[in-house]
Amino acid sequence: MVLIVGGTISLVLILAALVMLFRFHGAFKKVNSELQSSMNRLTFLHQRDPYPSEANVEQMRKQADLLQGFFTNLYGQLQVGQLEPENMESAQFPLLLERTIRKLLDSSMTANVKLPARFAFGFDRYAKGELPSSSDIPRLVVQVKEVEELCNLLYKSKIGEIVSVTREVFEQGGSMAQPTEPQGGGRRRGMANQSEQNASATAIFPHQPDAGEQAGLYSREHYTLTFASNDSSIREVLNAMARSPLFVVVSNLELDNAGKSVKKGADILPAKAPAPSSSVVAPAGSVPSAVGAKDTAVSREQRIVAGREPVVVKLEVDVYRFAGAQQEEATP
Repeated sequence: MVLIVGGTISLVLILAALVMLFRFHGAFKKVNSELQSSMNRLTFLHQRDPYPSEANVEQMRKQADLLQGFFTNLYGQLQVGQLEPENMESAQFPLLLERTIRKLLDSSMTANVKLPARFAFGFDRYAKGELPSSSDIPRLVVQVKEVEELCNLLYKSKIGEIVSVTREVFEQGGSMAQPTEPQGGGRRRGMANQSEQNASATAIFPHQPDAGEQAGLYSREHYTLTFASNDSSIREVLNAMARSPLFVVVSNLELDNAGKSVKKGADILPAKAPAPSSSVVAPAGSVPSAVGAKDTAVSREQRIVAGREPVVVKLEVDVYRFAGAQQEEATP
């Protein structure tokens, strides 16, 4: 009996060991197969020719030519109408600036646009006789031409008055003019004084070059145009800038009509008619009419209390100039 029980237990243990051995052998074969496959892949990669085929090289060359053609065409379209810098002597720049200012003054008279006294359109330093550095002249010439184009857009849009034109001062020794406190009472006189101070101020906008500028894809100039106009002219200014051959991007727009007072009800309604005498008795059976109803009637134009008065507009724009394809290829 003891032998039978011992044999049975031994048989069970042997069967369990065989099952475990079979399972481990299967796992071993699977891992060994994966290892062999990886080793074969590694051997194949080590023995493979690393250079691409001629067909792939030709295909990549065609794609590169296609992208280069698209890039050249795009930059050619973006460059249409942009103003290019010019090299000239330092003594020639004041002559260019004087001619430009004279043309803008004459055009403002033709367009019936008011300008501040002794307006230099943001180039006060050089209008007073200061000569620019020779290294600054190319960019200054671009700024002069762009300011001329922007002011002509304002003239054609039939604005009422240009308050100030400010540009980005990049030249060595540039500083911001500090306007003084306006003197004299009265809102209208204070606004006139502020307009003259803003006209003589040349603001600085030291912007940090973005990724496109750092890569040499384009450059941009920042301008602030402050002018007085009505709503229709403001819309025309924005549309004209969108149609301009220059690549103009409006970065900020502020409207202020704080200098104008809104009409009150007492200013709209006429004086009330005198009350009827109590001694007058209406005939029997008659309907009393509204006394003064016709006198107090107000037209549609008189009901408008705001919205048609000139507003002061502060318009900030960036004018972009794009580099050529050849210049971009030369840029590392």
